[in-house]
Amino acid sequence: MVLINWFCYACFLGMQRLCAFLYTPLNRLLFKLWGVQLASGSKFWGRTMLSKHPVAALKIGRNALFRSAPFSNPLGLTHACQLTVKRGAELIIGDDCGFSGTAICVIKSVVIGDRVWCGANVLITDSDHHAANPVRRHRGEPGITKPVRIGNDVWIGMNAVILKGVVIGDGALIGANSVVVRDVPANSVVFGSPAKVIGKVPSEYPESENKQADAEQIINSAVTKHQTQNQTQQDTESQQDNA
Repeated sequence: MVLINWFCYACFLGMQRLCAFLYTPLNRLLFKLWGVQLASGSKFWGRTMLSKHPVAALKIGRNALFRSAPFSNPLGLTHACQLTVKRGAELIIGDDCGFSGTAICVIKSVVIGDRVWCGANVLITDSDHHAANPVRRHRGEPGITKPVRIGNDVWIGMNAVILKGVVIGDGALIGANSVVVRDVPANSVVFGSPAKVIGKVPSEYPESENKQADAEQIINSAVTKHQTQNQTQQDTESQQDNA
């Protein structure tokens, strides 16, 4: 049974490598046909869905990783990576960035720095897309649009949503399932819906071989601390009420 287990695992690794081997040149070709400025070193697992208006700009830096195949991320992907850049808009992605089932929809401008990692199923958009007022929405009027800026070395946890007008500082960590609606200071840990600052990223900490585990450990520690503080505050308020 152990040998069979090793055989199955080897087949799984081989399938991942074959997927990257087949889809990387295909996606590079499609990106070129779409007029995307794609730097060297990009790698693709599965087909990245792309929609770019001819009067739009899409630039991707070196060594970009796009994971769209369901088996390419152990956390599971609900959909392929999807990049949508509308007329007159710009999407700029820096070097050494990684995306897993990430959807980015740009009406005006989204700029992503270097070494930004997006966990499974992250959504980034710079627009409400539809008007909040029902009358205006019925008329087909667009929603509010504001540029999004994401700094260098940012980690965005799985299922997080980054909405219009947000500026995320360098080195920030966005907790899983967070909805970011306001600016995030550099080197901050934010979590929740809406996302709030719950801690700071340590200036120095032991670097392991698994950077994703490092980021998750920092977020979990900050969340635990935040929950403990809330519980302590609730206990204090309860004691005061009883008194």
